[in-house]
Amino acid sequence: MMVRKIFLGTLLCFLFAGNGFGQVLDDDMERPGDKVQAARVAYITRWLNLTPQESERFWPLHNEYEGEMEKIRRKYQPAKRPEDMTDAESERLIISRFDMEQELIGLKRDYYQKFKAAIPPRKIVQFTLAEKEFRKELLRKMRENAPQKQGNLRPGANRRRN
Repeated sequence: MMVRKIFLGTLLCFLFAGNGFGQVLDDDMERPGDKVQAARVAYITRWLNLTPQESERFWPLHNEYEGEMEKIRRKYQPAKRPEDMTDAESERLIISRFDMEQELIGLKRDYYQKFKAAIPPRKIVQFTLAEKEFRKELLRKMRENAPQKQGNLRPGANRRRN
């Protein structure tokens, strides 16, 4: 009984300490994604040669758009991993993905009108290219900075097998 109380007390201390450390990290430190997002905004702003006024109108709108896209994607997130699905569940997932794509297309159409009010259509078209170039540059830098690993680098090599 005494061992159990000591174990529970220790566990509670770790849980509360973990929460405290998490709050310190959240409040005092940037999340890794924040740095990438800031670099992305700077890169695309330069690529598109956005004026300060265009940036002021475009980026809040774009952030709103990305949030809406994420909501749609989450709504259609499957409850199970594809490899754990039956054929019927897999078929429902495929149909659901078609529905998701339709919803995303509708969102893109709606936001195109809003983006057009913020920046010229030419810059909207260039945005996609700028985003693609940023991803390429980011991947290149990640590869340069990544330690070289030995072993099997085949896609799916580390995947869990049943």
